[in-house]
Amino acid sequence: MFYSLPQRALAVLFILFLSACSGLRLVPAYNPDIVDGINAYHTEMLEFISTMETKRTPISGSYKSEPVTTFYAASDAALGNLVVQAEALEPNDDCASSRVTNLGLGLVTAEVDAVRTELDEALGRDTPALTDADLSTGSCTAIVLKALRANHNSMADLHRLEGKLVKPTSTLLRDLMNDSVRIALTAENAKR
Repeated sequence: MFYSLPQRALAVLFILFLSACSGLRLVPAYNPDIVDGINAYHTEMLEFISTMETKRTPISGSYKSEPVTTFYAASDAALGNLVVQAEALEPNDDCASSRVTNLGLGLVTAEVDAVRTELDEALGRDTPALTDADLSTGSCTAIVLKALRANHNSMADLHRLEGKLVKPTSTLLRDLMNDSVRIALTAENAKR
């Protein structure tokens, strides 16, 4: 069987095309450092909440105490570093589901912010909104890490406003943070 010159040229071009695509990745590479960072944060956050719930001394659960402010500052810095790592590893990646995610998050945060506003008015206080984080751009990993960081900062804001983390609040915050960590780990582990 003999192939004509155009058929052979087309076959060579097809092979060259396939070899050029061998470096193409449809899914960004899995990063164990991000997973390790999320897991380290999760462990520290669970220990922190447990400590806040069980300590009964006047300053143990107080937002103004040095161990509490240190935890929030160090954790925020660690989460910020994870966001920067995700953005650096996938600088031009746009999460295909970010529009749907933002629509869903917009509905959820709008509802939560509406409830918070009612509570704030009833209690005469001002709670920061959940919608302050920019979740509109970046890779899926960067977006979920930004959401995790925003939730962490919401936890700090609520702790600051309440002065202490009481059991009902800490239970809700633990659930929120566990869900945030689970989503972030799922986004990164999906790359394996």
